[in-house]
Amino acid sequence: MPAVSGVGAGRHTRAHAILDAAAQTGARAVCRRSCVRIIVFAIPADVPERAINFYQEVFGWQFEVGWEYDTPQGREKYWRVITGEGASAGINGGLTRREYPGQPISVGIEVPAVAACTDLVEKSGGKTLVGKVGLPGVAWFAVCQDSEGNTFAIFQPDPTAR
Repeated sequence: MPAVSGVGAGRHTRAHAILDAAAQTGARAVCRRSCVRIIVFAIPADVPERAINFYQEVFGWQFEVGWEYDTPQGREKYWRVITGEGASAGINGGLTRREYPGQPISVGIEVPAVAACTDLVEKSGGKTLVGKVGLPGVAWFAVCQDSEGNTFAIFQPDPTAR
């Protein structure tokens, strides 16, 4: 299996090894043994350019366009947020146009298998709000809600995702 380069390098082959273990031991054991971590945050903004200026001025964060995507309201940009130097502690994130009033900052958690983890979320009292969807060439993801109503995204890195 080819290794992934760039952001998340090395995670692809590790995730697939964990997926193989999932078939033998079940989702709960895999999700607990795989050291799933928050890997990204997402900031919603009514006016992305204004929010970018704010975070640049206050925290010195850097922004770059990650990709563009279509919405019912037109074409939008996903901005990558770089919060520090490569080896420094912390996580990077993203910034997008707000999708609904009151949309909070959210987090993304890397998991070994989206389907197994959404099953576990539901069995543990949570909900799957958006089922498994491909982010082409990057990952599979789903949006879930925990037992307390908090929303989070889960990501399974996979360069073959469509």
